[in-house]
Amino acid sequence: PGGGRLGFMAGSESLPTGHYVATLDDPADGRRVLDGSVRVQHAGDYAFFLQDTTLVAQPFDVEEGALAGAPVAVATSVGAMGDEGGIGWFGVTPAGTLAYLPEEVMRGETQLTWVDRSGDTLGIVGAPGAYGQIVLSPDERKVAVELRDEVSGYDLWVMDVARGVPSRVTTEPGDERNPVWSPDGRSLVFSAQRDGEIDLRRKDPRATAPETVLTDSPGGDYPESWSPDGETLLFIRQPAGGEQSVWALSPEEGAEAEPVLDTAFFVDEPQVSPDGRWLAYNSTESGRSEVYVEPFRRDGERVRVSVEGGGEPKWRGDGQELFFARLDGRLMSVDFRAVGDRPEVGLPVEMFEIASFSGPTFDNYAPSADGQRFLVKPVSYT
Repeated sequence: PGGGRLGFMAGSESLPTGHYVATLDDPADGRRVLDGSVRVQHAGDYAFFLQDTTLVAQPFDVEEGALAGAPVAVATSVGAMGDEGGIGWFGVTPAGTLAYLPEEVMRGETQLTWVDRSGDTLGIVGAPGAYGQIVLSPDERKVAVELRDEVSGYDLWVMDVARGVPSRVTTEPGDERNPVWSPDGRSLVFSAQRDGEIDLRRKDPRATAPETVLTDSPGGDYPESWSPDGETLLFIRQPAGGEQSVWALSPEEGAEAEPVLDTAFFVDEPQVSPDGRWLAYNSTESGRSEVYVEPFRRDGERVRVSVEGGGEPKWRGDGQELFFARLDGRLMSVDFRAVGDRPEVGLPVEMFEIASFSGPTFDNYAPSADGQRFLVKPVSYT
């Protein structure tokens, strides 16, 4: 304030790290007013900065270029960059209007939450956590979640929906992601990173249960969905340096995987309809991600479902409605019906904005079978 002085953070082997104030006439002759890595913003006669996770305002003597008086707490649980915590995520206008990111946002914690078709909250499930993708079990009594592990990436857990109690599924070192329930709800297939490769594993949802290796190929394999009869597992295969494609695998021991959708374009999120006759998926053939439906492993007409970009398709339990995420994170709904081998879809209808949307190739939401409730994961502010 006043335009005659400059505030800045500096530090070197010979200069103690801190916030310095100097005159514009002699910027090299700075005075350290705060120790450590700390971000300061000035508004009026006050300097704003973090003390631990509390944002404080302390009187600042412009003429002397020094702090004066005692700091006053302005906001608590303010987010910060890095482990030292002094570089706060906040901004103050010259008139004193404040904006900041809460600490919970910086930790990435979200709250599993049921919402209705308008996005209004119906209830919560369990405690907040650093959740990744979420998938409801076929009976909707459990939800498989990716939970971030600070050491190795993600582990898989299963949450009891009614009680909100989590149980660990994976315990091996490495990154486990992309959980997919078997149609009978008795096991999970997931991608596991072991020794630099990402392959498919299967186990029942107990920490002590052994893993069964389903694939062992160079590159990465990522499970997506089962056919409703449990005879076919669809997964994405991404060879090193190549374009990913959709493959199918029988759960029988020794079965060989075979390609289902192998195109020159990026394809993802294949989802088989409840009657097993249709396949919904993302493709970038139009120049951006769009949702398509075509006959599953048989000839017939294909139709584009999304109008302005989309991904992450999911079927209602009776197969007469398809949900998908628009590229801006809006959840959309389209009516679906089949006329022989020809799919017919209505125009997409906007429902609500998906909380903590990570893009059209992740499981950001989980619909109930009747399509009346949706499990999402908004940022936790508790």
